[in-house]
Amino acid sequence: MNRKRPTDLGTEPTGEMQKVWPALTWEESMAAMVLYGEDLERKILESDSQGKRPRVLPTALALGWLHRLIEEGRFPGVAPGEFYPKLFRDDVHLNSEGSFLVECTWFAAFFGESPVGKFLPTKTNLTAEQAHLLQSLAWDVIENYPDCGRYREGTTTTGTPQFSPSPARINQVNELTLASPTPGAWFRYTLDGTAPGRTHGYVYCGVISVRPGMTIKAIAYKSGMGDSTVAEATY
Repeated sequence: MNRKRPTDLGTEPTGEMQKVWPALTWEESMAAMVLYGEDLERKILESDSQGKRPRVLPTALALGWLHRLIEEGRFPGVAPGEFYPKLFRDDVHLNSEGSFLVECTWFAAFFGESPVGKFLPTKTNLTAEQAHLLQSLAWDVIENYPDCGRYREGTTTTGTPQFSPSPARINQVNELTLASPTPGAWFRYTLDGTAPGRTHGYVYCGVISVRPGMTIKAIAYKSGMGDSTVAEATY
């Protein structure tokens, strides 16, 4: 809950970008955690490239998006501000409801299929509607995270990212959101001017904290489609 890890504080370097910033939101904290996992994966491959390669299971992205859904009032039966009471048993550890989402992502990654309707949320207080949403979210995350091995290449180009608000002069930290003409598109972005890619940069979880003088570069992608062109905005 307190989010004091080095990745949260912006003190943990990453091989994907020249510079990182402190995570000001839970969503950015989860994206930073994934960057750390990707760096760890690269270090392992540098020292041991034999046998079965490691893969990152991005459960953090599922939790990042769930927080965003709750804060936007889009998770049934849970009010904004109730993320921690609903999903955690203390300041650190998930309860049975939060663990259900993690288990759904593992199911999706290991079996390569959507967990929707595959198992029940036993020993939880989740409603059928809530469980269905968590299962759908887990599959969306795994299917659209290439390192899980479930991503499908495509030729139709994903719609270019759109920034909201539009590029303008700002004097303080602002919340920035991304959208695409392609429904269900995912995004990766960078804050230091380097080019993002489908496997490079922060994975977008619904919000970006943009600072004055910052340039954001973003790319949109979706399983079964081709990557978008890179969009750029300076604030």
